[in-house]
Amino acid sequence: MSSKTFRGMVACTCVLAISSWLNAAEVSSANTSQLTSQRALAALVREVLNSNPAVQAAQAAVNAAQARERAASRPLYNPALAFNLEQSAEDTQALGLDQTIDWADKREARTKVASYVWVATRAKLVTVRQRLSGELLSALVRLQTARALARLAQRRADGTQHLAALSQQRYQAGDLNQVSLELARLAHAQAKLQRAQAVSDVIQARRALAAVAGDVDRNWPGLPKRLPTLARGAPDLKTLLNELPVLRAQRARIAAARSAVELSARRRTPDPTIGLRGGSQENEALIGIGLSLPLFVRNNFSAEVDVANANLIRTQRRAQNIYRRAKARLVSALMQYRVTRRARLAWEQTGQRSVSTQIDLLRRLWQAGELSTTDFLVQLNQALNTQASAIGVRGRAWRAWFEWLTASGRIDDWLGLRRP
Repeated sequence: MSSKTFRGMVACTCVLAISSWLNAAEVSSANTSQLTSQRALAALVREVLNSNPAVQAAQAAVNAAQARERAASRPLYNPALAFNLEQSAEDTQALGLDQTIDWADKREARTKVASYVWVATRAKLVTVRQRLSGELLSALVRLQTARALARLAQRRADGTQHLAALSQQRYQAGDLNQVSLELARLAHAQAKLQRAQAVSDVIQARRALAAVAGDVDRNWPGLPKRLPTLARGAPDLKTLLNELPVLRAQRARIAAARSAVELSARRRTPDPTIGLRGGSQENEALIGIGLSLPLFVRNNFSAEVDVANANLIRTQRRAQNIYRRAKARLVSALMQYRVTRRARLAWEQTGQRSVSTQIDLLRRLWQAGELSTTDFLVQLNQALNTQASAIGVRGRAWRAWFEWLTASGRIDDWLGLRRP
């Protein structure tokens, strides 16, 4: 092997090594940027949720349910102290103690109801937090998309303004006719109208974000550069649905309604009251034991059992409806994200560079007189509209991603937040 060939092989190896190192460094930098953006979004969500009134109200409901669970676990009846004094031919004095017995163990059934309600309320808190997280991030995407479209509209307005000025100069020099000049002016007027609409969309997006975050005068974090990737295989929808907080809450409500039926049935059992008396009668000791038992003859409380059974059926049917809606939302969010992500990736690979190149080429051709004003405006609008569509697709893709995270109950996992 000659020295020249050897040096060539060494150089080629060095180039490949450097290229691999640069690619690895680029991937590492992209991953770091992706992780940094997710952490910034997580910090924003955490801050907003901690101060959001809806979350605070849901947390207060959890605290109240926990207190009711503690109250339900306490005994139903307290002892009663009685004092009797009779003045007649024979003076009688007696001090007694009465205690009603929870004969059917209503305390246990009542505790079960309160415990299941507490579980359902905690699951509802998680649902509220995840829903608000999704709304916050979607509103943030909407604002950033509106701002990007507003910048594009400003670019369109500036470009058409420059076009109108150049057209005026060429018209005065005799290189352009009146029709082309008016067409350039109309294009600038239309661009200004589109810019006003884009600014209005930014204001509406700011209002929607303020409704969730409570404040818009701050530096909002940016979205990650790359859209997240879903697993190639079909996700286990059944497992995702079973783990959803809203469905866990419904299962707890069904268990609470079933326990309420049992509680209503136990309330049909009368609770006896035992009394113990001690005193004196004409200087003689007096001891007595009493027993009283309610007679459920005028009201046997069967209607309450019917009400509890009807409420159980209503809760079960409502849970079935919520399950159907959650499943439909989950499937729709998955399909929507895959479609929009695929379209965005296709744009990033080919369309993004093509539009920028096309706009520069059109401008040079028009200035050189090789392209009419009409053709220039038509193709320029097509290129800018394509870029606006790409911005909209990116926003829809991110909103679809956050919809998928909310529908699947995985938004806390993606943000790295701990569930309450």
